[in-house]
Amino acid sequence: AVFNGSSGEWTLGSALTLGGDVTVTAGTLNNGGFLITGNGGSDTFSVANGAFFDMSGTSAYPASFTTYTYGATSTVRYLQTNGPTVTNATYGHLELKPAGATAIVLPASLNNIAGNFVIGNGTNAGATAAMNNPAVTVAGIMTVAANATYTAGDGQLTLTASGTPLVVNGTLDPSLAGIVYAGTSATTVL
Repeated sequence: AVFNGSSGEWTLGSALTLGGDVTVTAGTLNNGGFLITGNGGSDTFSVANGAFFDMSGTSAYPASFTTYTYGATSTVRYLQTNGPTVTNATYGHLELKPAGATAIVLPASLNNIAGNFVIGNGTNAGATAAMNNPAVTVAGIMTVAANATYTAGDGQLTLTASGTPLVVNGTLDPSLAGIVYAGTSATTVL
């Protein structure tokens, strides 16, 4: 299944099970709170540069795909109400914006985030790394939105963007491992 529309948005009305690839080449695919399942063969779930994939309700991450591929400027949004654990993948932009009071949980291992990392939506809870203590590396800007909290846990947070790699409008609870600024030019923290 290919979802392709530069300003289009597709929201599922029921679970989607298929024996083939799922590709979002442009626009936004929202799972509508339903599970997306591959056949476990050689299926690929991919989101191209500039495209979006949203998970909402109490849904889980897409299951039974062999490969998950996210373009460096693609965006994956965890918008669930049940505080799910993020699936380890190499994300472009990653947005953890729970639709309720339960924080989203980072996994024990999280590949580098190639783009921006956004915690919270200005209204609800944020995210926690304290349960699994992953080391997190963000190549873009990390933002903790107003009214959100990011609890870092014991894993090191490394920010590699130059300029202003960290914007905190909510609460940042840093870990004992700390925050490393590894950008190549002057760093400003807001």
